[in-house]
Amino acid sequence: MNTLKLVLVSALLLVTLQACRSTEPAGGHQPRRFDPSKSDPRAMAWAEKVMHVVGADEAFRRIRYIRFHFVLRERDTVRVDRAHWWNRQTDDYKIEWFDAMKNQYTVLLNLRSGDGSVWFNRKPVADSLRSQTLLQRAYASVINDTYWLLMPFKLKDPGVVLSYEGETTDSGHPQVVIGLAFENVGLTPQNRYRIYIHPETHRVERWDYFKTPDAEPRPALWSDWRDYHGVKIAHHRQFLQKPITIRFEQVQLDTVVDSRAFLPPEGPQDVTEK
Repeated sequence: MNTLKLVLVSALLLVTLQACRSTEPAGGHQPRRFDPSKSDPRAMAWAEKVMHVVGADEAFRRIRYIRFHFVLRERDTVRVDRAHWWNRQTDDYKIEWFDAMKNQYTVLLNLRSGDGSVWFNRKPVADSLRSQTLLQRAYASVINDTYWLLMPFKLKDPGVVLSYEGETTDSGHPQVVIGLAFENVGLTPQNRYRIYIHPETHRVERWDYFKTPDAEPRPALWSDWRDYHGVKIAHHRQFLQKPITIRFEQVQLDTVVDSRAFLPPEGPQDVTEK
């Protein structure tokens, strides 16, 4: 098996995932922490309510294993379907997807060490440059997809700056709005978010995504909340300006790790890469 090292642009790239872990980073280093002096106290108070209602404290700390599919549909056509498995005890991660030609890509990596291995149609990729490119692509997908899934748990991650943006009744009932910015953290620190919170249930009902601070918002509604051992996850995102949905399918959050999920794929498929 050809093991590669994930090329990290910055040591802070893993910090958002590390903040969700149940263990400390390897090497004994103290993780960077959320800085309350840079955020609005009202926004922090609402963020804490959101995090409490989704189980971001004790319930989420008990979760050792997360599995899900990130599925993006445009009308009735599946454009993206990426399968994820995450051992939160060791930070071993597996991600798998298919291209338009039905070729299968599998990546096993460790989010702490950056070590990883890549398979194409269940066969190890021999070319080191191609393997490195696929490893970087897989890591970017991990960051993106887990943030869509777990954002309510990460409102007070290191590097997050929260702002209070008042209330709105655009949905037909009151909503509290807080803003999220990022200070030198993550793969896309230029991104911004506006979060809409139900004032009674404290659930996120919508977010507006901004690619840059000056970009037009891309709003999406959050729905289909479900409970996993006290952890609440919204399974559905409906974009308001485009016929696009994101759903989380085959979701599993458990206190026990399925170690079989992280085994290398067995046997090459008879498919030729295009």
